[in-house]
Amino acid sequence: MPTRHVPSRLLLASIDCTSGSFCLLGASAPLPCPSGRYQNASLRVMTSEDDCIECPEGTFCSVGSAVATDCAPGTYNAAPRSYAEQLSGR
Repeated sequence: MPTRHVPSRLLLASIDCTSGSFCLLGASAPLPCPSGRYQNASLRVMTSEDDCIECPEGTFCSVGSAVATDCAPGTYNAAPRSYAEQLSGR
């Protein structure tokens, strides 16, 4: 469910801050969390890219992710990014 964010006391309009996005002060539209990061569910409204959380090891996050996605069997992710890599034959 989108939350409302009023960009400024002087502005009467507000914008919908959609899941997986943050709403900068004065922005006319929400901005998506970057790849490798996802929405911080503990915050009612995210107001900066810093509010997006890094995806933990074993998951990946594409641009605008509301949650981290588990890597598929046979893939891994040891660093925050938007994709999982194939396991090499070890």
